[in-house]
Order: sequence, then C-alpha cells, then structure tokens
Amino acid sequence: SGMYYSLAVSKVKDAAGTPMSMADTTSGLVYNTYSGSDIVISEILYNDSSGPDAFEFLEFYNAGSADIEVGGLYLTQGVTYTFQEYTFKAGSAVFIAKNPDSTSKAFNATALGKFGGGLSNSGEDIEIRNSMGDVLDFLDFEDNTLGWDARADGKGPSLQLKSYKLNT
Repeated sequence: SGMYYSLAVSKVKDAAGTPMSMADTTSGLVYNTYSGSDIVISEILYNDSSGPDAFEFLEFYNAGSADIEVGGLYLTQGVTYTFQEYTFKAGSAVFIAKNPDSTSKAFNATALGKFGGGLSNSGEDIEIRNSMGDVLDFLDFEDNTLGWDARADGKGPSLQLKSYKLNT
C-alpha cells in the first residue's frame, strides 16, 4: 500500500486473434488503503507576512509508532496534492508548500512537494484522503473564529496543533 508500480502489457491479441506488436507500459500506478489516524495536519501557514503568501505551507506529523507509506494519499478541498512514494517515519513531520523553494529557504527545511492552488486567507477546509476516498484527517480553519489565533492572519505566526495524540 502506498508504493508506486509500473504495469507492462504484451502479447495481447486483438478481436481477430492477431497478436499486437507493441507492448504498453503504464507507470505511476498506486493504490493506498491506509486507514489509520496517525497522520495529522499539524501546522498551517495560510496568510504569511510576505504579502503574496510566498511561504504558505501545510505540515503533517506521523503521531504513530510505525512508519507509513503515504504514496497515493491526497488532499482535497482548499489545495490539491497527491503524495508521491514516500516512507513517513514514525514521530516525524514533513511539509508541502505553495512555493517550495522560497519556503524551504525561509525555514531552513526541505519541502516534500508543491501543492496546487493556495490556502484561503479567510479560512477553509482541508482533508487528507486515501485511494478509497476515506478521510484520514480534516482541518477546518476560519479567519478570527473558532478560537484560532488572530496573529496567524498575516502577522507572521502559523497555526500549530496543540497535541498530536488528541488532534486538537
């Protein structure tokens, strides 16, 4: 689960029984059925102080005691992103960014990848799902409501999860 595969098809006959001369290869096939609750959205910088939101990022934490293959897991709502083949080590964090180069330089860390779209500065929902469409974690952040710290709205700080185990 979460590993990428290639599929090669050859020696196929057409409807008349004639062998086809060309093999077909498809790469990048993945089906991830991970259904645990150990992957949590742990930090979000949605309205950074750079002006054009050059440092937007989402951080994920593996709160479990085992490594997780995340290939094929994907984000819906808010931004789009599909995780490539990657082993998410237990107790570690990774992040994805709108602009990985500038974000990596600003925070002296390497982004795992680039997400599509952008995080709304007024709030939105973010979901991480498996290949079956099951929601693994969900974040609903709103601008200056629901107890979110107003300083995260363009004044520099990010929103950070208080407890990985409680997911609060």
